[in-house]
Amino acid sequence: MAVLQTTTPTLVGNCLSRARSRVLKKKRRHVSELKASASDERVRNYVLTGLAQHPIQIYALCLDKTQDTQYRHMSTEAERYFHLASRVIGAATQACERGQVIVDLRFRARQREDFNQYVSGALGFPKADAFTIKHVDSMTDRCLQAVDFVALAIRNQYQRGDLTG
Repeated sequence: MAVLQTTTPTLVGNCLSRARSRVLKKKRRHVSELKASASDERVRNYVLTGLAQHPIQIYALCLDKTQDTQYRHMSTEAERYFHLASRVIGAATQACERGQVIVDLRFRARQREDFNQYVSGALGFPKADAFTIKHVDSMTDRCLQAVDFVALAIRNQYQRGDLTG
């Protein structure tokens, strides 16, 4: 799970746009979403190198599911996700006074409301009012696509020791 914190989301999104126009073959440039897992190493490296040029902070949480005894008491997978996501979002927003948290459109409407309440509660009273949580489809948000590239790179590093992205 990864969070990118930035004050310049347009620049982050432009990294993906440039990768699409400069690195992808012409027949693939029309795809609606640039997915890290479906991209080759050249595209992943181009995106990650571009992201490294911009003022972003990366927050990540890596969980070894084989050793996961701390969160097994939680009744549902959604509850575990809410808890872990709130920890990462809390770390990313700790030094900020206000902002917007954009989350991949993963849940149905009722679960999104539950997620928002859980994260807002975890952030504490004054901070919860200063942050809005927005659920967006990753096909339409290039910053969410950028997070996908970062999360895959972190996963590859921890699972295989792969530093290439």
